[in-house]
Amino acid sequence: MSSRPTFVCAVALLCSVQIFKDHNAAEASRVAYDNGQTAADGDAWKNTYIQLGLAHNSTSDKETVFLGNVQALGFMLGTQVQMRTVEFTNGPKAHPVLPMKQLATEILRDYPKLLLFGHEYTDLVKVETELAQFWARFRTTWHDHDDEHAGFGQGNKTLDSLLRHFVQDARDCYYDGLDSRNGKFYLVLIRLEGDLPAQAKLSHSGRNFTNDPNPMCPWCLADGRELPFGDFRRNALWRTTIATQPPWNTSSPLHDLPGGEDDRFLAKDLFHISHLGIARTCVASVICFLVAVGGHFHPTEGGVSVPACLKEAYKAFAFFCKNILHETPDVKTFSRENLGWKSLAKMPETSWKGSDIRLLTKWLVDYLSRPWLFDDVTGHVYDFLTALDDFHRLCYVDSNRVWMNNAQMRTGRSLLARFFAGYSNAAQLCHAQGWLFFNITPKFHYLLHIEHDMSQSKGHSWGFNPACFTTQMDEDYMGVSSRMSRCAHPLGAAKRTAQRWLIYSWLQWKPWRFQC
Repeated sequence: MSSRPTFVCAVALLCSVQIFKDHNAAEASRVAYDNGQTAADGDAWKNTYIQLGLAHNSTSDKETVFLGNVQALGFMLGTQVQMRTVEFTNGPKAHPVLPMKQLATEILRDYPKLLLFGHEYTDLVKVETELAQFWARFRTTWHDHDDEHAGFGQGNKTLDSLLRHFVQDARDCYYDGLDSRNGKFYLVLIRLEGDLPAQAKLSHSGRNFTNDPNPMCPWCLADGRELPFGDFRRNALWRTTIATQPPWNTSSPLHDLPGGEDDRFLAKDLFHISHLGIARTCVASVICFLVAVGGHFHPTEGGVSVPACLKEAYKAFAFFCKNILHETPDVKTFSRENLGWKSLAKMPETSWKGSDIRLLTKWLVDYLSRPWLFDDVTGHVYDFLTALDDFHRLCYVDSNRVWMNNAQMRTGRSLLARFFAGYSNAAQLCHAQGWLFFNITPKFHYLLHIEHDMSQSKGHSWGFNPACFTTQMDEDYMGVSSRMSRCAHPLGAAKRTAQRWLIYSWLQWKPWRFQC
């Protein structure tokens, strides 16, 4: 019997590993066992099949046996899941973690493209050039951050205990560095990305979005009383309080990181602040305003009730998405319920996805671009919607993923200024009429901070793109890990998910592996 081609055998082996990641060890080992039984004696992969298939007839834990053989064969990253003591509410317990330094060292050694700007060790001159360029630009955004290597407020006991292990690893990577195939590299953590609740919990910030009307901003002392957070003027009082008082109620393990005790360490996530924040509030108000006050979206028959007009509005939106944008929205209807608009005595608010907010903004801009006769409010609505849409395009499409040049920053500041003025004027006019639209929320204030940061870059050639620290891709990637946990036993889900991630990453990074 002739042996199967090497390529076919290799694919079959990888399929067994993939089956384990997506399902379980019993199914994966059965497939490997069957392949081992049918492989010819001269097949170079026969012994590998047999080893992976040992778990099939094992009377002990099949997952442990299968994982041990996957690791022995090198079909996963070499980083080991380690058990660390973590303080839970019922006392200290061992919890699995992936050690940061060990993982970073493996990536640097075997998959350097992932950390070295897409370059190999053969291109270290380019790496040095890009690193020098990055730090030169970074210092204009945080000039006193320590990067040289010449050489909710009370916190959460369990979270802090787990975080402490990460911080210890991160400090080791920062001070002692990572040994690579060509010298030593140092990892510098410059921001904590995440949504606002996660940042507040990890940093022990006592000033957060839940505190309104008390001080509610981690970057300044703005509140809902003496220092109004909705004041967008250049001479707003809250601007004088930026970086004057740390927001931390208690010490967090994060503060032990170099720069971690500075409020600038908390990244301003444009996605959560805009798409899932003020932009979402904005489009909900625009739709409801156009229906309730503007006289738009009247059906040709069947009456002009609010539900009927909302249904007509959704038809127009769905048509635009299908025929103009060629995209499919997640939201499938407009209703009082999903707009959070049970009556005219309530501000509209939704929980729609950020991707839908992008589509809705584009649709509303297109719709209002028609030759309507605007009243004062609708004129402001059109102005702030076009400014917001242009700002998002500038950040996500027209600019470098990390940096903006001086001209782009100037354009970005101008667009945000138009948005703030238009939105505030529309809110003021509606308030004067007793209409509840265009709520000024804490995330409106956080977007003001993004504009303020851009204004601080005046006179510099480069500044951070506000979209640099957005978390869309991070959250999608966490979803990949979460899906791996579905097939793991609840008692061992944390450890098994980490091990499955090591297999997944090995499969994904295999084409990038550095060849000596």
